[in-house]
Amino acid sequence: WFYTYIAGMKINPSKHNINEVNISPVFISKLNYVKADHALPSGKLAVEWKRDHEVITLNLTVPSAVFGEIILPKGYSFEDGSTNVKLASGSYKIIKA
Repeated sequence: WFYTYIAGMKINPSKHNINEVNISPVFISKLNYVKADHALPSGKLAVEWKRDHEVITLNLTVPSAVFGEIILPKGYSFEDGSTNVKLASGSYKIIKA
């Protein structure tokens, strides 16, 4: 429950490929920090998010064989205004829309 809902790890959402992962975290207002990981056949998938006032930093570690999307919940966007992007390792700044 924790890693699928709060951290947002949706492993194999289409039921066709274990390397398909969507990240769609839920930013519960009473939580300021979440960290979770999951072992996939291709390596470790890790999600961490930290709230600093109105900005959330999302840090991802994604094995190279893994593909999918980062999908933000309603009311949040990336700095460029988008709400979903291609899944990749890195650090993402998220703002409340």
